[in-house]
Amino acid sequence: MKTERKKFWTNLAIVSLFLVVLAGGCKKDNYEEISGVCPEVESTNPASDVMNVPLDKVIEVTFNEKMNPVTITPAAFSLTGPTTKNGQLVTATIIEGSLSYDDTNNTMSFTPTAWLEPNTLYTGRVKTLVKDLRGNALQTDYIWSFTTGIPPTVISTFPQDAATGLSINSKLTATFSMAMDSSTITTSTFSLKQGDLSVSGSVIYLNSVAIFKPTTHLAANVLYTATITNEVNPHCV
Repeated sequence: MKTERKKFWTNLAIVSLFLVVLAGGCKKDNYEEISGVCPEVESTNPASDVMNVPLDKVIEVTFNEKMNPVTITPAAFSLTGPTTKNGQLVTATIIEGSLSYDDTNNTMSFTPTAWLEPNTLYTGRVKTLVKDLRGNALQTDYIWSFTTGIPPTVISTFPQDAATGLSINSKLTATFSMAMDSSTITTSTFSLKQGDLSVSGSVIYLNSVAIFKPTTHLAANVLYTATITNEVNPHCV
């Protein structure tokens, strides 16, 4: 009798353990337990605690499995930056932007409507509203932060502003405070004008210096205006 009773309790313990294992699994957003692989955030770009993030950065979140695109909505993701008054944090500023999803690499992308502020801490949050193709939801909100860098500036030019007596075959140069994306240094972003008339020329970029070379010699005793637009971008590492 004791032997049978021992077997009964042993079997009951095994069955109980088996039921616990079966009951484990992912939770939907209504906390109904179902079996399956739980969706997780595998990586972010920029990564957590990264510094000097470019101001035009597109924020990317990669999941460990394919997600249901229908659940990738503005309500499922937020990017916030601080708002301060007299040096004190008042409230978090919600950054406007557009959200997309690429199922070939399981990546959600957030493109801010405007450039991010320089030297600012931003916080991204992926909410449990996102689900995989089986309806499994992200178990907890995924939160991480990163800090933007300082925008590039033109630290010197040749000729200097308001300079006179230059050679008619002069080249113009602009030196930046940091390495720049050479593809953004073009005749559209670095131009020269005589009044409203554009001066034709070519632009090259080398070692943080942009060089504008006019196609023909400049005219003598004429005022020229050189412009570098804010469409030039720093080099992204």
